Amino acid sequence: MLIEPARILIAAAIVSVCASFIIDASYYDVVLGVYANGNLVGYLDTRSPMTNAKNALESDLSAIIGSDYTIDCDIYYSFINVKKPKLMNSADCYRTMYDIAVSDFTDAYALYVDDKFVAASLDFDSLNTMLKQLNNEFEDSEIKNEIKISNQLCLKSTILSDKQLAELLKLEMTDLSKAAAQNTDTTQRLEILSVDENNEHEALSVIDTGIPRFSDGIDRLSLPKTLSDGTKITTDKEELLHELDLVYVKTEAVTESIPYETTYVESPDYYIGTKMLKTGGREGYAEVVYEIEYDKNGELSKNVISRNVIKEPVTEVIVLGTSQALTVNPSGNLIWPTDMWRGISSDYGGRQLFGSYDFHLGVDILNSYGKDIWAADSGVVTYAGYNSSYGYYVIIEHAEGVSTLYAHMSKIYTTKGSEVKQGDVIGAIGKTGVATAYHVHFEVRIDGKTVDPINYLPAIK
Repeated sequence: MLIEPARILIAAAIVSVCASFIIDASYYDVVLGVYANGNLVGYLDTRSPMTNAKNALESDLSAIIGSDYTIDCDIYYSFINVKKPKLMNSADCYRTMYDIAVSDFTDAYALYVDDKFVAASLDFDSLNTMLKQLNNEFEDSEIKNEIKISNQLCLKSTILSDKQLAELLKLEMTDLSKAAAQNTDTTQRLEILSVDENNEHEALSVIDTGIPRFSDGIDRLSLPKTLSDGTKITTDKEELLHELDLVYVKTEAVTESIPYETTYVESPDYYIGTKMLKTGGREGYAEVVYEIEYDKNGELSKNVISRNVIKEPVTEVIVLGTSQALTVNPSGNLIWPTDMWRGISSDYGGRQLFGSYDFHLGVDILNSYGKDIWAADSGVVTYAGYNSSYGYYVIIEHAEGVSTLYAHMSKIYTTKGSEVKQGDVIGAIGKTGVATAYHVHFEVRIDGKTVDPINYLPAIK
């Protein structure tokens, strides 16, 4: 049976189309289409190069800006047929991510406090002027924190206006443009290193992972600076991004007293329970220079820088008796040490003696030469002897720190260490030592200090 010519032509056409399709299909590959924010950006065999590039760029930019950064980009993949596709390499992926991320950044001046990013400004001179104003806020203080300005990539969201920076630094707005003109910084501004497709090797370098990075790393992208006046001090105080809590430091010189110490000395010359002041204590003083740290809430610390002693303190010395208790019992009530028929010639206290002021430590009781002198109370004789002022004199220790002294005697009738009873004769009236008439100089001492005897003796009748 003969085939019709038309059918033969149709069959031939179908065979030709099928053959053509089979031949064309051999030029197409199935690859991963990479989509960023809905746009096809290239082709990959696997997702790894793009994932690695994104992670690497985020790491690089985080290091440059000093805080964590995540690229805001929706990336997804889809298998597609592409005729002779050109697959992206690591550099292509990195550049693609960079082109997406770069819109979030600009070249600006970052403010660091204690190596922690605080904010950024587009104007170095205004920022530097504000920091100088801040450093001069207190005449006798300076900022303790380390403050640094770095010219680098900054997130646009961290850039503040002059007004916002002034509010952050707690400053009043001033004519910054005029002040900045007087403090122009001469340091050359660095340009951002960008990817140049015609000079890829200068802008990118490949590390061991095969991921291209910015050449020379952060050093090419940041320029650390200190204030023009050299302010650069350190502290470990944590700073907050939302509120700048600076620490100030000042020195302060003061005069401080140095308390005296007390030393106790035991003596067998006094019985147990006796406590007598031998040497009075006196405070000394020193000039002390402090370094004081404080913030807006008040003082944080106060440390001594120097201490210069101007006058040393004098140690107080107290004598404690160690002898056994008396066999006689002091009454605690004193009697007059001699007859009172001639009265008192000199009272306790200030007086004129031989034309000069003198403080009289007792009372002078007049009597005739040789008349008896009695023990005002029972006790132990702790001294019986002579000196140029008192002449012949005796000291009797009683109870509870009370002692009595009898001076200018013509004779002594007792000895050191003897126990006497109230009213016992211990000597005779005279005028030995410094004396102008026959009398007994009588003192009452409490814990080694003289007091007015009249307050401890019976009233004169």
